[in-house]
Amino acid sequence: MSYPLLRISENNSHVEVRKGRGAQRWEDMEEIFNGPATKDQEWSGGEGEKLSARRCKWPNDNPCNDISIAYSVTGLSGLDVGKPRLRVFPVQR
Repeated sequence: MSYPLLRISENNSHVEVRKGRGAQRWEDMEEIFNGPATKDQEWSGGEGEKLSARRCKWPNDNPCNDISIAYSVTGLSGLDVGKPRLRVFPVQR
């Protein structure tokens, strides 16, 4: 069993988190969160699901254009049975 976990590493003005199974496109995944997020806020998926997220750091960013590249957390690659795997957003410095 594998359960993906996504935790944000800094405050962001806008975050979108979606979940799905298999090789789904971003547009086809189910939205589970859309709004501002604070550091250490987290989302988890079910067994075998994947989580994808994109975010804006500043309030004046356009979430449709200036958002970071979405990336996936899959429940299939290299997970120990029954143990969650942590992914964090990349931090721009």
